[in-house]
Amino acid sequence: MDLPSDSSSVSTDGTPAWIVTDGSGSEEVDGQSGLRAILEDDGGKRLSYAPLVSTLRLYAGWLLGWYLLLYALGSYQALRSLPLRLSLLDDFLSSSLLAEISLAVFLFLLLTSLHKTIKGGAILGILFCAIGVILLGLFTVNMG
Repeated sequence: MDLPSDSSSVSTDGTPAWIVTDGSGSEEVDGQSGLRAILEDDGGKRLSYAPLVSTLRLYAGWLLGWYLLLYALGSYQALRSLPLRLSLLDDFLSSSLLAEISLAVFLFLLLTSLHKTIKGGAILGILFCAIGVILLGLFTVNMG
């Protein structure tokens, strides 16, 4: 929200011009109160936020990318010698928890991409979630 910062935007009592007080202690932003006033900027356009699933997909993609890089470095270290030995890579490759997290992130990205491609609704989303949980459970049971 771009708020004016010059001195002409300050009223005589010292409060910013975009905040209107009625003396009772309640504040209004441009004549509106509550969440609606906070979510709208001066031009009346609603501020848009990225959907939660898209934000989670972004973070999951970066996480999976770093995990794949660590898996590649660890596999290379196991087959050939790197200039220096990193015990973190050995621990990373042998950790079943990190393998489960990697699979969970991969399944999340796969199933949300499939859900977006099919343009499915809430019921299909719940079905994909159940499929992901079942696949992750089967992987976990077979790991140990």
